[in-house]
Order: sequence, then structure tokens, then C-alpha cells
Amino acid sequence: METCSRIRNVVCSFENGTILPNENCNLNEKPEHLIQCPSWIICNRYQSSLLKSEKTTSLGILHYSEYSKCSEKCGIGFRNRSVSCKSIVNNSVELPMKFCDSSRIERLTINCQLAMCNYKIIESWGKCSARCGQGGVEQLEKKCYETITRTFVDLSYCEFNTDNLVKERKCYKPCTRHVESAYEWRVSSWKKCSAKCGFGSKKRLVKCWSLTESKVTDDSNCVLKHKPVDTLPCINTTCGYGWFVSEWSDCSKNCSAGVKTREVSCNKISIEGFILKTTSIRCNQQEKPISTIPCNFGECDGEYFWKTGPWSTCSPSCNIGHQTRQIYCYHKNGTLEHDFSRCKIDSMPIRYQFCYKNCYVNSCKELKQKFNLDQDNDYYLNISNSIVQIYCKNMNTSEPIEFLTLKSGESRNFAEIYDKKLFHPNKCRYGPRYGADCSFCTPEILENHGITLFSKVRLNITSLTIVEDDYSFTNVLYGNPVPFGNSGDCYSSVPECQQGRLNIDLRGTGFVLDPSSKWINFGENPNQKIYFSKDYSIIYGTCGGFCGFCKPDPSTGIKLRIVED
Repeated sequence: METCSRIRNVVCSFENGTILPNENCNLNEKPEHLIQCPSWIICNRYQSSLLKSEKTTSLGILHYSEYSKCSEKCGIGFRNRSVSCKSIVNNSVELPMKFCDSSRIERLTINCQLAMCNYKIIESWGKCSARCGQGGVEQLEKKCYETITRTFVDLSYCEFNTDNLVKERKCYKPCTRHVESAYEWRVSSWKKCSAKCGFGSKKRLVKCWSLTESKVTDDSNCVLKHKPVDTLPCINTTCGYGWFVSEWSDCSKNCSAGVKTREVSCNKISIEGFILKTTSIRCNQQEKPISTIPCNFGECDGEYFWKTGPWSTCSPSCNIGHQTRQIYCYHKNGTLEHDFSRCKIDSMPIRYQFCYKNCYVNSCKELKQKFNLDQDNDYYLNISNSIVQIYCKNMNTSEPIEFLTLKSGESRNFAEIYDKKLFHPNKCRYGPRYGADCSFCTPEILENHGITLFSKVRLNITSLTIVEDDYSFTNVLYGNPVPFGNSGDCYSSVPECQQGRLNIDLRGTGFVLDPSSKWINFGENPNQKIYFSKDYSIIYGTCGGFCGFCKPDPSTGIKLRIVED
């Protein structure tokens, strides 16, 4: 049996554990560093190996921490621990490693694995290479994602073959607010209408402006589909006529070269901008718009071709305006191509065209409200579903009224109450006209005598009757105002001797007398002799008696009807 002993370090130190040279202590009092074990303890090799594994030196002993957690949640990871040198006397005191035997330090890192990892490929398309509003390419980006740790890792964890990772496709880059804030379309003021008479066009400059560089830049930097129009239709109504064009027809062919046509005519134009059905020969032939243009949506065997959307409604909705439509570039396989440069730009279909819609109104008041007109003039109104010319008076007020301009003139439209009387009213002798002496007439003058000339008459546009006693556009040639269509005298009681005259000439107005209109007699011994032209455009005659008069029947008035084209 081998006798066992215990070994301990004996050092000189302060109470706080600081080691001192042995000379600082009383050497006679130094404890033994080797003591014998009691005789009942049997020493064997196992115990001897434990004594040898104490890893002690004369001053310190190695101290190990616990191993850390595994560094990876899945797959192969590692666990670490630390080592320190502690004082033999007081293990709460850490000493520099030089006081311990560092050659006896055991491994501080071991491998570990908590679970198997699960990897998957995440694919997404990258940034489009195009500028704002244009086409370009974008690349397919791949990333490797671990589902347990929810983190992205190197792509090699997901797939080993990385030769074909780069894939790309065509793309279209819309304009974001950020891009639009850097560029914007700017326009100049409109130039004058190109037409001296009738329809023409007006132009303006439209440029792409860089807000950051404060200068004009290439149009491609702005959104092409939002580019303002640089040409608009216009009309010059001062001549009263001009060239009128219809909308363009569709292209005669769906692919390759074709033609488009439109109608071109010279028409009269009202001051409101209405195109009248009446044609004119006064237009300048050198200014006549073209009626045919070539068109080509793309070659029939080409790779790309144009397509168009439907035309929008005419804007503005009345008179001359313009229409717009969408233009598309397509690949022959039917795929929409956002890059217009793929199709032939020089054969791109027109995006806007002139259009026209007559928007007639039913009264002068409505005309004023709709077109903001304030000048008294002849305008075209929709009266009883027919377009006729009506003079609008008091257009600078909120309640304008309608008149009919008598194109034949005031000398052909008058009403007369004859002023003279015969000494012998039972006889007939034609009297002189106004201003002449009458030797066979009494000096007495008829109280309500007069002669009135009319250049315009007021028209009730609802009943189509003339307001007889409106004298807004009259010339009282003599005496008192006489209502339109009225006549009479106190000249003679003999029939056929009446001297009062009336004359109505409606030629050129678009109206004629309605056959239902009649004239009635009133007074003493009244007589009338009134004639009507075959088409009821002219009414003339004489009325009189002693004293006798005639006037339009109040139950109908002077009722008109519109001349049909």
C-alpha cells in the first residue's frame, strides 16, 4: 500500500490576498506544504491522478466557467467557455494568468447542434432600368432564407449551381411623385388662330422643364402620355364663312400603308360659331384643308404594330373642340409594349383631332347663359326644332328678348292710319299721300293717324306670334305709332275707297305667315282688301271706312310658321 500525502501551497501575502516575497513573513512560522494522510486512507492510482489534476502552481489555480449556449439555432454551431487564474488562498481573487500554468489549459470551445436547418429560395424582381414613363429591363434577384432563424443567409446554402442566377425581363417604369417633382411640362401662351376666315388651328410651345437644373430638357424625362396638346382648333367668325372638316375616317387598312379621309366643305358660320347648312363659294381655295392623309399601323409582317382606343367625347361639348384617344404599341404575340420606340414613331396614329357639335339653344336668355354673350345681335336659335336666326335684344341684362329682323327692310314693312277725310264721305276720290294738300278734304285730321316703319318685330318664340305694339325698332314717319299689321281711315264710306295701307314682307327671315292668321274689320263702314302671296311670305293691302279699321284677329294674332328646308 502506498502512503498518501496532501500538498498545499504556502505563500506570504496580505490579508487581501496580495502575494509577497517570503522574506516579508516569519520563516520560522511557515506552515508545512506537505502533510501525511491518516493511516486509514488508502492511496491508489486514481487518487494520485486526481492530485496531479489539481492544476496548481505555487501561486494560482485555473478556474473554468460554464459552457455558453449553442451559437446556432439550427445546424452546426459551437459553445464557448472562459478560463481564469484564481488565488489559491482566496478563490474570489483573480490573478494574472502568469501565476497559473497556461500549458495545462484544456479546450475552451466545443461543437454543438440543436436542430437541422430548413432553407428556401426567395425570388423578387429588382429595380427597373428605365427612366420615368419608359420601358427598360429588370433582373430577377434570388435570396436564401432560413425558416427557423428567420434570417437571410448566403445563397450557397440554398443551391449549389449559381451559373444561371441572372435572369431579366422587360419592364415599364411609371412616374412617381418624386420623379414628377424633378421634371414638369411647361407651355407657352397660345398663338393667334391660323385662319383668317373660318376654321384653323392655334399652336403653343410644350417643353419638358428640369426643376433641379432650371432649364429645358429632353421630352423623355417627362411623362409622354401626360404631355399637354400643342395644337387646338379655332374659328374666326368675322368673315361669316370658312372651311369645315369632318372627323377622320378609320385607316383603310389594319396593317401596312393605307389612307384616311374626311369631308371638307365651305360653310357659312354664325357669330356664335355655329356651322350652318348653307354652303358658300367664298372660301379661299389655297387654304382648303387636306381631305386625305396616309396611315400605317405597322407592317403586316412586322414585329410591333400600333393600336388605338376609342375617341373621347368632343371637348368642349359645344361648337368646335377636340377629341383624344389612347395609343398603344403591341408585339405581334399580343403583348402590350410600354416602350413606344418599339413601334415606328413616324407612323404613330394621331392622338387628337378636331370635332364639332352644334349646340343650339332655345332662347336668347339661354344663349346668354351658355355662351356668355352680352352683345345684341342676330343669333341662331332652335325654335320649334328648327334653326332660325333671331335678334336678341338686351343681352346685357338678365332677361333678353327675341326679335325677328325683317330682311326686306322697313320700306317693305309698315302700317298706316290715313289722316284725311273727304268733304263728301259718300263719294270716292283717291286722296294724296302724306305731306300733300287736299282741296277736297276737310281740315279735320284723324286723331290716331300715323305711319310707322318696322325694321324688326318682337316675336313670341313660344306661340310664334308677332307682338304688334312693340316699337323698339321702328321709324314713326308721321303722326302716331301704328301697331304692326294694322290699318284704317275715316276717308270715305264707299267700298273699295279705303286709303289706310299695311305691308308685311317676311322674305329672308325663315318664317312665313301661318294660313290660320286672319284680319278682322272694326269701326263704322269698315272695308279691307288684303292680298297674300302664294307662299304667305308677303301680305299687303288697304283698310278703311267712315271710320273703319282692320287688324289681325286677336284669337290668332300674326301667327308665323317656319319655312322648311
